[in-house]
Amino acid sequence: MQHPTLGGIRRALSETRIRAYTAPGDQDEYDAIARYLWNGALCFALTPALHAVEITFRNAMYESSVKVMSKKGISFKHDEVPCWLDATPTMLLPTEEARVEEAKEDLRRRRDYPQCMTTDRLIAKLGFGFWTGLCKSPYEQGRKDGPQLWPGLTEYLFPFVDNKSRSEVFHHMRAIRDFRNRIAHHDPIWDHKVVEFEATLIEKLRWMNQHIALAVLGMSTDTGYRRCGPRGVAFESAQDFRPGGLRSVAGKILVVKSGEVP
Repeated sequence: MQHPTLGGIRRALSETRIRAYTAPGDQDEYDAIARYLWNGALCFALTPALHAVEITFRNAMYESSVKVMSKKGISFKHDEVPCWLDATPTMLLPTEEARVEEAKEDLRRRRDYPQCMTTDRLIAKLGFGFWTGLCKSPYEQGRKDGPQLWPGLTEYLFPFVDNKSRSEVFHHMRAIRDFRNRIAHHDPIWDHKVVEFEATLIEKLRWMNQHIALAVLGMSTDTGYRRCGPRGVAFESAQDFRPGGLRSVAGKILVVKSGEVP
C-alpha cells in the first residue's frame, strides 16, 4: 500500500494554497498540511446547518412573498412557470431576472420538459444569491412595478423573532452567503470564528422555523472538530507521514495538542 508523502500532498494542493494555511509559530512544515485537513473537517461539520439555512430561507422567502402579494392584491400574468418569479412583464430587477432565465434554460434541457416547468423546480434552481438579492431596497413597497415585498415580508419570514428591517435581513443573510461561498470555493475558514458562525446559523433557523433548528442541533457534529486544533484533527506528530501514520479526518480524532479555536 502506498503511503502519503509531504511532497505528494504539496504537488496536489500547490504551494500557493498551502501558504494560505500557514500561521506564525508553526512548529514545522507539516503544520500547514494539518491545518488544511482541519479546515476540511470544519467545512464538513458546518454542512448540515448551512444546507438547512439555505433551503429553509429560499422556501420561506417564496412562501412569504406569495402571502405579501396576495394581501396587497398584486396580480400578474406568468410566462412558462406559474409564479410571480416568472411574471410577464417581470417584477424583478435585471440581475434577478437573468438568474430566473438561466434557471429556466436549465429546466428546458431536462428530458421531462415542459412538465418540469413548475414553481418548486424553479425555486430549487435559484441560488442563495438570488434570494438574498430579493432583500435589497428595490424590492420594498415603493417600487410600483415590483413585488413590494418589504417591510411586510418580515412577519411571515421570521415569525419567531421581533420584526427585523429589510436592511438587517439583507446583511444577516449576505454574511451567511459569503461564508457559504468560502466553503464552496475551497477557501480557508479555520481563522473565521467557526464556532460563532455555527451559532449564527442555528439562530437564523430559529427565527424561521424552530422545528428545523432543533433537528439540525440534533445532528450537529461533535465540537471536537472546532476546538482541538489542526494537529488534533489530522496528526499525532510529524511521524504520521511515515507508513501507516496519516490519520483520516473522517476517523478517530486525536486530541493531542490544543490548537487554535476558530
